[in-house]
Order: sequence, then structure tokens, then C-alpha cells
Amino acid sequence: MPMKFIFVLFSLFLAPLVQAQFVLSPTVESAQKSVMELRLNNASKLLAEEKRANPKNGFIPYLKCNILFSKLFITGDEVLFDAKIDSLNYFLTLVENNKANNSPYYNYCLAEMNFEIGALHMQFGNRWKSAWVIKDAFDYIKKNQAVADTFLPQQMLNGTLNVIMGSLPNRYKAIISLLGYSGEIEPGLRQLKKATQTEGTSYHSFKQKFTFAYCYALSSVRDESEINLWDVDPMFRESPILVFLQATFYRSRGQNDALIALLKKRESKASFPLYYLDFMLGKAKLNRLDPDADANFLIFLQNYKGQNSIKAAHRYLSWHYFIRGSVNQSNSHRQKTIALGTDVSGADKQAIIDVNKKYIMALIKSQLFFDGGYYTIALAELTKNAESFTSEKERIEFQYRLGRIYQRMKQESLAIQAYKKVFTFPQSSNTYEAANAALQLALIYESLANKKEAKFYFNKVLSYAGFPFEDGIHQKAKAGIARC
Repeated sequence: MPMKFIFVLFSLFLAPLVQAQFVLSPTVESAQKSVMELRLNNASKLLAEEKRANPKNGFIPYLKCNILFSKLFITGDEVLFDAKIDSLNYFLTLVENNKANNSPYYNYCLAEMNFEIGALHMQFGNRWKSAWVIKDAFDYIKKNQAVADTFLPQQMLNGTLNVIMGSLPNRYKAIISLLGYSGEIEPGLRQLKKATQTEGTSYHSFKQKFTFAYCYALSSVRDESEINLWDVDPMFRESPILVFLQATFYRSRGQNDALIALLKKRESKASFPLYYLDFMLGKAKLNRLDPDADANFLIFLQNYKGQNSIKAAHRYLSWHYFIRGSVNQSNSHRQKTIALGTDVSGADKQAIIDVNKKYIMALIKSQLFFDGGYYTIALAELTKNAESFTSEKERIEFQYRLGRIYQRMKQESLAIQAYKKVFTFPQSSNTYEAANAALQLALIYESLANKKEAKFYFNKVLSYAGFPFEDGIHQKAKAGIARC
């Protein structure tokens, strides 16, 4: 999901005189916390209570917009979006009309709300509409620059702008620059990190939001993150959104058993379920070949109303039944991978590629074991079947997977050899394997303080196009070039 960056909510502390129209009352703070924990019914009740006490509080339509955004973004329900877009615009208008004073909250809330509406338009394929709405968000960010040094949430806005602009594919950057916007990833990450430093301020009730924004951005442009959210605040466990984020950290680090334990014992007070967590649990179980991995994928498919990750879920179900010898079920989900869902996300594009090629048991198992962090088992699965990989595409995947395993096992010299062999095959050009091999080589050389080679391979990444996960891999390469 790297280009569908979730634009989180912000807040600030001002003197009571300035807060006449944007009052951070205890009720508002509780509602904000409820939104992050997806206790959306409770959040709505709290806002009704706030409206009785302070009907002109600008945070009421702002948070109502966030509640509706959460429902639409998480469900992916396009029919509901079409029915509710007028409500989103109405909440936006209410805040626009709440301009009785010069509070930075005014531009701040409008920027964030436009980000949310723009993100929804992008999710449902309205790319041009999304671009114009997000441009409005950028305009509101610019209007708040005068308070950047004294207004901590502005660091969040500026950081978000920098990371987004620095991560844009080159084909969009020229157009955006004509509108007067630019950005760099590393300064953006520093600004986002600064915004998380809420201790000793009146932003403490927004710690979850600020932390999510920083960590999500970090995971989007770095290969992995060593952050443990429970060390930041044990109460984060109550937020399904932060549980999702911690699960992605476990996944990227190959801590599969920890991921399964987290998702199995998650205890949420949420009134609004996040079914993607079932998708993640199903994949984690599949990584260690658990016989009940299919159950969680089926929960996801039966309840999720959107189109993203549908192909990916059916692909994994097809693999699950293939491994277990259920040929008919495997073929059924293979066909559903092609027929159902959309191919917008990298995972869904890769799913189509996977089901359109011959299933090789050793390659599938090795990939799953690697994804789960079971590197020794993954290596054994590959090497004992090395002679059976006869086609060029199979040899490309074999060398790529060898490189990934050796890299995670800290055998950098062997990883480098395997990755470089990927480039020797003519059919590797503009494939995911070649692009990510180049990215991983760059990261290895960067870790060895060989900036010249690192920069060479980061630039090599950008020479590839048209492969799954292109935007995310290019993001990481651009961030790497900035570091070099």
C-alpha cells in the first residue's frame, strides 16, 4: 500500500482566547482517542455531547469527517462512498465557514480533511479529482507556515508534504512542481518524528496519531523498522490501526511467530472491525504452513467490501490448497484471482503474475518460509531442488530468493553474488526480482559504507519500470539516494 499513505489527524495547544472556535475539550480529546481505536459509535456519541455543550466547535465536523473517512477507507465500499461524498463535503464546508478567528487549527483541520477526501477519491479510482483535492490540502499547509516554529502539528503537516512530494514517481513530479510544490523524504521524516515528541505539551491525547503518521511514513520509505510501538506506549495495543502497524513491522523483520501471537490475542473494543488484520493473520499462518490458514483469508473475503487485496487473498488460498494437495480448490482460487478484484495495488498485480505461471512447490514454499523469517528452512527448500529449476524465469526467481535469504542470514558476499546473477538473464529486465535485487544490493553497499556502489544500484532501481510494487520500491531508492 505505499502510495495509499493514510493521512492522519492532528491537533495543537493554543491560549483559550484563540481557541474560541476550536476547543480541545476533554470530550473532544476522548472522541479523538475513540476514533484511533475505531470505537466509532462511541466517538459519535461524544461528539453529540460536545455539540450540546459547544455547538460551534470546529472540531465537531472535523472529527465527523474523520469517522466517515475511517469507515470508507477501511471497508473500501465504493457504493457507500458515492452515497456519502456529499456528507464529507458538507463537513468540509462547516469547517470552512468556521473562520471567526485566526486559529492555526482552521488551516490545519482543512488540510487534513482534504487529504482524507483526496485519499478516498484515489482509492476509488478518481485520480484527477484526488489530485485537485490534495492540492487544496497543500494550499492550506502553505497558509500555516508562519506558525511552523511554534505550532507542533505543523511539523506533521510539513513532514507529510515533504514525504509525499519526495516519494512521487518522476512522471508526476514535473506537473506538481509547476504548481509550486516540492519536497524531500529525509527532512520530512525528521519533521514527522519531531511531531511525535508530545511529552510536556498539550498534544498528549494525539500521541497515537502522530506516532502512526511517523512510523507509517518510515516503513514506506525504509526496508524495515526496528520500532516496537508497545515500548512507546503499552496503551497503543487498544488501537487496531496501531496493531496493524506493529504487525507490518513484525512482518518486515521476519518475526512471523510474534505476528501470529499479536493478531491471535488482539483484544479490541472497536465497534468497527479491521478485516485486513484477518488477511495478515492468514498470510502469517500460511508462512509456516498452518492447516487452518485458509479460515482467516475466508473471513477477510466474506466481510471486506472493497476490491484491493482480493486477488492477493485468492492467490494465497490457491497456494494453500496446492501445498495441501487439494487440486480442485487450488485451481478454483487460481481462476478467482484472475476474475475478481482489481489489479491496482502491487500485491494484486503480483498475484496475477503468480497464478499465470507454473506452480513450483519448492519456490512457493521457499518464498513462504522466507516471508515468515524461517531462513534456514527456506534455504534448504531451495538448494535441495536447485537442479529442478530449468526455465529462465525459474532460474531468475531461484537466484533472487537465494539473495534474499543470504542477505537476511547476514551472508552479504553470497547475497551480492546471487543478486548480480539475476541481472545476467535477459528476461529479468523490468521485473520485480531485478528491481528489488538492485534495491537490496544498494542497501547492502550502504550498510558497508560503500556509497559509490550504493548510489549506483539505487539509480539502477529507478531505471526499471512497469513491475509490481514499483512506486514503493522507487520510494525507497529515492530515499537511499538522498542519504548517499
